Amino acid sequence: MNAQRIQQLSSKYGCAAFVASTVPNVYYSTGVLSLGQKFILGTKVFSIVIPGDPPRVTLVAPVGEADLAIEEAREGVNICPYGHFVIEGQDIGKGGTDGCLSQVLSSSKLMPPVDVLVQALQELGLQGQKVVVDEGGFTPDEWQRFTGTFAGNVVPGFAIWREIRMVKTTSEIRHLKRAAEITAAAISHALSEVHEGMTEKELVAIYEKYLLDNGAYPAISVILFGEHSAYPNGVPGNRRLQRGDIIRFDSGCVYNNYYADLARNAVFGLPEPEIRGKVSTYHAAMLKGVQAGINALRPGVRADEVFQLIMNTVHENGVPHYQRTHCGHGIGAELYDQPIIALGNKTILEAGMVFCVETPYYELGLGGIQVEDTVVINEEGAEYLSPPSSVLSVL
Repeated sequence: MNAQRIQQLSSKYGCAAFVASTVPNVYYSTGVLSLGQKFILGTKVFSIVIPGDPPRVTLVAPVGEADLAIEEAREGVNICPYGHFVIEGQDIGKGGTDGCLSQVLSSSKLMPPVDVLVQALQELGLQGQKVVVDEGGFTPDEWQRFTGTFAGNVVPGFAIWREIRMVKTTSEIRHLKRAAEITAAAISHALSEVHEGMTEKELVAIYEKYLLDNGAYPAISVILFGEHSAYPNGVPGNRRLQRGDIIRFDSGCVYNNYYADLARNAVFGLPEPEIRGKVSTYHAAMLKGVQAGINALRPGVRADEVFQLIMNTVHENGVPHYQRTHCGHGIGAELYDQPIIALGNKTILEAGMVFCVETPYYELGLGGIQVEDTVVINEEGAEYLSPPSSVLSVL
């Protein structure tokens, strides 16, 4: 968690604390990725962050995940459990993790989770204070009850949490770099195994096995052949690879709970001359667009300025009809972090922001051509976290 960023935005919004209620924000603030919150709809997990050096952090979570919280929470996180769960052999006098788990289990409150959150805020002296609260994890009824029960100035904060997470820490950048490296290597490995007649599903299996063998988990695996590659979110199926096919990877992974998102293209054998020229021109234009965008990334530049430069570059290099709503996005504990490189986005870029810069092009009957690289902004400009894209590969 970026303690300095928390402090800055606390001053900007005049708040005494931040409350998280959604998976990426709770994980970001505590180090705990709740299985219940991720996989069981309706599970409530909250974190309370009081700015400071270091920040004071409280985790409100189901007591059935007390073991997970103890093992995963960052040092200093106070665990406030709710509900009932049985683990035999509890002994609060025991030392080590077992004793800590016994203490947490025995302290659980048999109250609705929102009420436990309110009580925790009150015990932290935040009653009557201005608190930024991520509304994303509340139902409308829960939100109404919370804002009615907690006698404070509650500011909806889902977007503010995203603003906090826009600037990455050194540790986050390290995870994102490794995720991008694993993804790029998995794509290269998969392309080395390509052969005529294989199915899209078979190539996905090769790609995803490489991820798993190297400590990452699949996130997106849009790997498509030929005309099917024009489908932006196409589902890899039983289409078999033929000579002249475009192969499009829009793929990524999760490494230490941080995402990668890269795109690469190859052509299997040479297509017909007319198609070959079109694909070559389009890929070169998309590549130049991404390179121009990356070269423009630096502190003080607006996101929409980068978007317009990318679009102009593609238009000037042989694809004047190219249209996009965005040409990249932040990445981190979410696949799509803020800010988005889009028309009208006036966000001022800062050092420490990590971007996936991309120029996807989809044409029915032809296929999909997509270049996407990952970079971090530093004081001088942008530094690649993924190996940079290059010319179109012919296999």
